[in-house]
Amino acid sequence: MHSDTLESGIEAKIEEEQIVLSNARKYTLLALFCSTQFVDVYNASAIVLATADVADGLNMGATEGVWTLSAYVLTFASFMLPFGKIADIWSAKGMLVLGILWVGAFSIGIAVTDDKVVLFVLRAFAGLGAAAGIPAAINLIIHVFPGEAEQHVALAAFGGAGELANIGGFIIGGILLLASWRWVFWLLPIVCFPLAGLAFWLVPGREVLKQYQLQGLRREAETEGTGAERARELLRTLEVDGDALKFDYVGSFLVVAAAVLSVFGLTDGGEGSGWGRAQPITTLVIGLLLFPVFFWWESRIDQRTALIPSSIWRIRNVTVLTVVSLVPYFWWYGVQYIHANVMQIQWGVSSIMTAVHFLPISIGGGIIFILIGYLPPSKFPLKIRMVVGAIIGMIGTILLVFGQNQDDYWKFVATGFFIGSIGIAMVFISANNSLLMAVPTEYSGVVGGVFNATLQLGAVAGLAINATIQSFFPDHAAEASGEHRIAWKGYQSNFIFMASLTAVLAIVSAIWFKNPYVPHKRQTPVQNV
Repeated sequence: MHSDTLESGIEAKIEEEQIVLSNARKYTLLALFCSTQFVDVYNASAIVLATADVADGLNMGATEGVWTLSAYVLTFASFMLPFGKIADIWSAKGMLVLGILWVGAFSIGIAVTDDKVVLFVLRAFAGLGAAAGIPAAINLIIHVFPGEAEQHVALAAFGGAGELANIGGFIIGGILLLASWRWVFWLLPIVCFPLAGLAFWLVPGREVLKQYQLQGLRREAETEGTGAERARELLRTLEVDGDALKFDYVGSFLVVAAAVLSVFGLTDGGEGSGWGRAQPITTLVIGLLLFPVFFWWESRIDQRTALIPSSIWRIRNVTVLTVVSLVPYFWWYGVQYIHANVMQIQWGVSSIMTAVHFLPISIGGGIIFILIGYLPPSKFPLKIRMVVGAIIGMIGTILLVFGQNQDDYWKFVATGFFIGSIGIAMVFISANNSLLMAVPTEYSGVVGGVFNATLQLGAVAGLAINATIQSFFPDHAAEASGEHRIAWKGYQSNFIFMASLTAVLAIVSAIWFKNPYVPHKRQTPVQNV
């Protein structure tokens, strides 16, 4: 009775006019959202390939080049949750358009600068645009595709755009590097400005999207399909709540400060005299201490306002999957960054051929992305996938330890790329699927945001850790340049560390990860999940 009254109340709050979005417009919008994902991932993957050229062009030391990538990914990861909340409160369309324009505008400055510090600062500002655009695009997908089946397909396509950008970014970047590293950045405003115009023109306004989502959910709630219960549950939770529209200023400050200071401390420790200085140690300690302060704050405030409601940590597997999500991008970005330098500086391989040399990574991951749909969890449990994937990733990483010379490419490097990427992709997809299956509907957005932000944080933390490890080897000192920037033992130590990390991942998954109970996804109380 209460449910009927509540749904009637929701219906009374919207206009009677039916909102119609044609399939052509919906899938054009999906292509636009996927293009946003492609641009933001390209802005990282292509730069991995361009780092050596940028470092040479701006006279960077061996440990400074990592900031070309880290500055962007750091702000991308740190601001994703606060900007996602702003998109919910203000306007997802506005955040999407602003984010795309922001990336394009700051990329112009990056393309013309001759100062490495200015480049690092502008890259950090460009990361803010990516942090605004990605959560806004996800928000809009959920509104444009309210049905359960179509929404899963749309979100899968959105995720696939990132994998495509990882492949395409290397190829496009390699081609542009034949002209100059600056053209890797010039491409961004050329693409972003028209894309922002299309978003402004095609994406409906906030109220129209809200009404369209409610109409779609009501239609699905009246069916006998598997999504009917989900639709009814969402209709109950979508009733306007003023407290839910408040911004968590303190939580946003704490999580951004914690992430930025921690990663900056790690990366700064790998430069100059390294950990012999007080600055990186102090910065790292303060950053790490702010994380528990942030979680304490989130547990004290109204859970409807909190950036990350503390109640989500009681959901089955959320804590362990948050830890697991630190690893995939750590591995992919770390392996690619290291070998981009080895191939171009030590082996003397051209930028375009370096991109070709990276294809086994994309092929291995792509195979798993395609085949995993044919392996239902009932026959191949997610826990087994996680453990087996981590072990396969470890084996692939161990092979990379022995791939110092160009003659070792097919024997160790290409094989390690292919096998390792298969394993890491298994972990990544299994973790993502576990969240979709186990998390109650009303928590799916915030948990998904945490998962994506942690993926990016793992990437930038991994780059910082790699730089720190390399700093212990003389040829990686900040003042080193040219051929002296390559010390294989520094890179070898990184691969040993990453292999150990994947071994720990296998142990953590085996002990703490629990196969999700699909029926519990529809239960609202967190304690029952």
